[in-house]
Amino acid sequence: MSNKKDVKAFLGRLGSTLNANAESGKALRSREELNLTPYVQNKVWPGKNYIYIGHSSNLEHRLVETSTDKNRKTTLSLLFEAKGNEHYCVSVEQAFAFEGFPEVLSRFEKDLLLRLPEGTMISPTFNNEGERLHSSFTIWQELVEVVTDQRVLVEA
Repeated sequence: MSNKKDVKAFLGRLGSTLNANAESGKALRSREELNLTPYVQNKVWPGKNYIYIGHSSNLEHRLVETSTDKNRKTTLSLLFEAKGNEHYCVSVEQAFAFEGFPEVLSRFEKDLLLRLPEGTMISPTFNNEGERLHSSFTIWQELVEVVTDQRVLVEA
């Protein structure tokens, strides 16, 4: 029963967030509108061989931070500092091997990350003003070239 309640609550929050973004004009209508400048300025962009998939973020702002929130922020910060490359990017495989990382993920985040192809990276998340969102991570997928009948296709 609680699983159905959790799913319904999540879908309700997701729907209200999408409606709020659409009404305020902040919804991205295409990938071209995505602003990667904060990632480039903060040297967290893995490069042009990767595409932005999205980020995990709890859009609700709580007045009182819970111990779970603090644990998630601390674990993500330690992960990116300890295991990150020069761009603070970490492969999904490395992240899951990092102590505490799988435990701070939601069931949805864990399922999504485990389904992504090898070579997928995660990094810290920044808003459009360049402020780091410590409880979130951004997902980057490596572009793969596929050669078929002398044509080169790029798959995401």
